[in-house]
Amino acid sequence: MNKYIFNTGEITGGASKLMADLFNATGSGQNVIVEAIYAQPKTDVAVTGAVSARFDISRTSSAGTSGTSVPYATATVTGSTIAPLDSRSPDLSTVTARIAPTAGATITTFLTYTYVFPEETNAAAFATNNINILRENAPIILHPGQGLLIQQDTVASVNSYSFQIIFSLENDDAS
Repeated sequence: MNKYIFNTGEITGGASKLMADLFNATGSGQNVIVEAIYAQPKTDVAVTGAVSARFDISRTSSAGTSGTSVPYATATVTGSTIAPLDSRSPDLSTVTARIAPTAGATITTFLTYTYVFPEETNAAAFATNNINILRENAPIILHPGQGLLIQQDTVASVNSYSFQIIFSLENDDAS
């Protein structure tokens, strides 16, 4: 099975901000199986007066537009990338991702949410690094023409956040 990791890199938070999306193209012939999502606050910079940021996870029927396209298998440590966990996995020509899309990514179904505490001196900021947002709800299956959107809720919070989405591909029997 081919497994991949989508690392968003650090994204500055903002009220109602579309943080990242992952989209399985119409006609891809494959399902994207999302096994885990991890939210990680930036803890190497001091923040004060912080409140938890809520992040909503939703299914979409279109890909996000604008923002920054995510490259495949780059060597960057601080930027975004989708990387195969097995170096012999095929390239992902039908799966796309964007950081901070400003449009598109039409939500069809709200799936779940999480709160992330950004204060670097609080143990909660470090604990969230190891908690799969999906918990027992995994996996989320994205059929062709479906995607996943991470959006910050309406309450503004300080700090930057990164996300890791672990997923695999399987043939779509309906294709």
